[in-house]
Amino acid sequence: MHRELETVQADAGDLSCIDSGSFDIYISLRTYQSTLFDVERSVLEATRILKQGGMFIVSLSDAHRVGTGIVRGILEPDSHQVDFDLPYLLAENVRRVLTSLGFSRIGVRTGHFEVYVFGRRPG
Repeated sequence: MHRELETVQADAGDLSCIDSGSFDIYISLRTYQSTLFDVERSVLEATRILKQGGMFIVSLSDAHRVGTGIVRGILEPDSHQVDFDLPYLLAENVRRVLTSLGFSRIGVRTGHFEVYVFGRRPG
């Protein structure tokens, strides 16, 4: 770990342990796809802790293991059905919230097994 890098592990919907405007970058990996997750509240918390011009980055899973193979998409809650569109629908929801908060440079990109959503906090 880089000695100037400070990391915090906390509930994305409640970052009260972090001062407002104190971080340059917010990264959350494979958290925003939970059906129990409040996307808007979590993006608001991320926005609060970011410095003006800070970067927001989240990843959403776009694959899961079945036996020895990998299947694209996310399993529907309480089901064995795969929803191939769900990672992109979730990413669009995050993108929509970032847009409503005035973020710039908003983007959605795909990786091998994840969908990434990012943007720059206004400031």
